[in-house]
Amino acid sequence: MAIRYAFVPDKSYYRTLLARYEKQRPSSRGRLPVRVFLLLVVLVGLWGYGYATGAGWADLVGCVVAFMSVLSFVALVFPKLVLLRQARNRPDFNTRGEVSLSEEGIFIAGPGQAVEWPWEAYPAAARFPDGILLMRKGAIRWLPDAALEQGTPREATELVQSKTQLRHVGRSR
Repeated sequence: MAIRYAFVPDKSYYRTLLARYEKQRPSSRGRLPVRVFLLLVVLVGLWGYGYATGAGWADLVGCVVAFMSVLSFVALVFPKLVLLRQARNRPDFNTRGEVSLSEEGIFIAGPGQAVEWPWEAYPAAARFPDGILLMRKGAIRWLPDAALEQGTPREATELVQSKTQLRHVGRSR
């Protein structure tokens, strides 16, 4: 039995896709945002100590804190903004598309395109309470349960689990 999803990849879709991708990654310990936050906490503490004691170097540390705050905001937020902007430039943005999952592979159809991928093309997947994220190097595809037209979330999960390395993230159905 084929599982069929139909949805419109809009701004909300791509935001959810990026959020699910971030959430499925292994522990956040040691990742860039955590390291930047910890460094800023240390620098703010150092600046506060220097300011309270009247140390001459406190102004320099304050400048470093301000610079690091702006730089970290740009480094952490800017890539997501660029990805969302690229998504808006895709030919399938805001147009109805379909994704079908079967024993043979993954079939993607949209305006002016029809592509079929074997399951080997997407070796990893993550199951969330509200959908499935298919992943391969350089590409991710979000399949929200709300977009199911044929099949059930359970059937989709069983099929994907039989064809990929599926991880469950959060509470799944």
